[in-house]
Amino acid sequence: MRDRIAPSHGLLLVALLVFGSGLRLPGLFTDFWLDEIWTYKIALGMDSIWDVFTEVRHSNNHHLNTIWFYLWGAEPGSANSWIPYRIPAFLAGVGSIAIAWRIGARHGVLEAGLAGGLCAVSYLLVHYSSDARGYAPVIFFGLGSFHLLDGFLRERDGRRALLFQACTVLGFLSHLMYLHVFVASAAWFGWELLRAARRDPASAAVELRDAARLFGVPCVLLAGFYLFDVRQTVIGDGPELDVVEVSVRALSYALGGPPGGLLAARVALATLTVFAGAVVWWQRKGRDGWVFLAVVIFVSPTLSFLLLRPEVFFARYFLLSVAFGLVA
Repeated sequence: MRDRIAPSHGLLLVALLVFGSGLRLPGLFTDFWLDEIWTYKIALGMDSIWDVFTEVRHSNNHHLNTIWFYLWGAEPGSANSWIPYRIPAFLAGVGSIAIAWRIGARHGVLEAGLAGGLCAVSYLLVHYSSDARGYAPVIFFGLGSFHLLDGFLRERDGRRALLFQACTVLGFLSHLMYLHVFVASAAWFGWELLRAARRDPASAAVELRDAARLFGVPCVLLAGFYLFDVRQTVIGDGPELDVVEVSVRALSYALGGPPGGLLAARVALATLTVFAGAVVWWQRKGRDGWVFLAVVIFVSPTLSFLLLRPEVFFARYFLLSVAFGLVA
């Protein structure tokens, strides 16, 4: 965010952050709901931070969020005592507006206003910015990864490579759905590698070195994370929901539509059309990020569902698709 910002553009960003914060603040003062209480109970049973990785084997364990619960510790005595547990989600939700704005600002002030504005008012993004779980942070680190990878591919500087690695690790620790972002990042870099090899085969070695700079450390850590933690995770129970119904609800929510009915189906179809059209527009304009966006919005979520066949399926599983669709 340290790049030079014109004063008028800075005012636009401040206005979006203030407005987005105002929409998110009321949610901090509501009572805890089921999954937040579940996380609280898990944290109460921990003896140390390391239990998050070695003892807690449950899908409701969003690692960074559970660590925050454990560190805060004390049992609340009133409704307002729940607020501190939701602070990380709130900050991540507001921070995502800033990153969306910055992604758009690379292309113009109108794009900055639209990207930041849509993320500021999105029902799903507002809702999960007051949910003491890992959903708002994974969106924050996901958007940050896209922004940093875009900058790295332009300038190839080590600072962005290190920050990208940090976002990758923190993204996975926020929520495992960050896998969609990681797969999309690898696909984008792979696309750039193929293009470079076609132009100059000798440059492929340089591209492979940069791939190691970006993905080497995260891949090693991810392998250990999977072997010693993730593969032993037990999926929590939930209501049996129709896949089509949940998908329509999520896509309808993306553009502010209702949860069900004929109108929701129409809004969902409009959402699909708009998101797909945005990705095609990026491709036709020669913006290389279209590969990332196509994978993170459509390809990776679809493949993960077909391969994993989850027993529990919720609209929030589409959060990354919605966030990147709005930015696109």
